[in-house]
Amino acid sequence: MKISPRSFVYVCLLTTALSVPAMAQDQVPPVVALILKNWEQQMKLKPAYESVETDAAGTVTITNLTASFPAASDGPS
Repeated sequence: MKISPRSFVYVCLLTTALSVPAMAQDQVPPVVALILKNWEQQMKLKPAYESVETDAAGTVTITNLTASFPAASDGPS
């Protein structure tokens, strides 16, 4: 079976076009990014999380959300 160069180019373009939406899901939703940024600015703490998932209903789940306060001069963090 011989594959023409045109068919090869179509397959390459198709796989590239379909992979872009999958990479877009790895981004943090704008609302979550805004909330975490406000925490940093207002409470002077650094939030960290493992993953952020959004389901079809629009519910956002943040896995392992932690926040660390900076240590005072002699106190614990």
